[in-house]
Amino acid sequence: MVKKIFVRKISLKTTEQKLFDHFSQAGRVISAIISKSLDPKTHAGSGYVLMASDKEMEEAISKLNNSLLDDSHIVVIEAHPLDQEKKPYYYKHR
Repeated sequence: MVKKIFVRKISLKTTEQKLFDHFSQAGRVISAIISKSLDPKTHAGSGYVLMASDKEMEEAISKLNNSLLDDSHIVVIEAHPLDQEKKPYYYKHR
């Protein structure tokens, strides 16, 4: 079952592709989305990563929480149960 991870403190230098690649260290990534901000030149500094299974999600959380990505120590946690149910554009395949 696909599991969603919430990521905070994402550097403004980080792209969705870099986020995808960073999480690929921990398992199979379905997608990586960085939340948009009202300013088109920046993003909100948070986003979601979809992992292919519970095991890969747990591995990503334990391995990548507080890891360094583009000079920022990211915070990685399991997405809230309500966020797990939302399935809009998060299923973009890369």
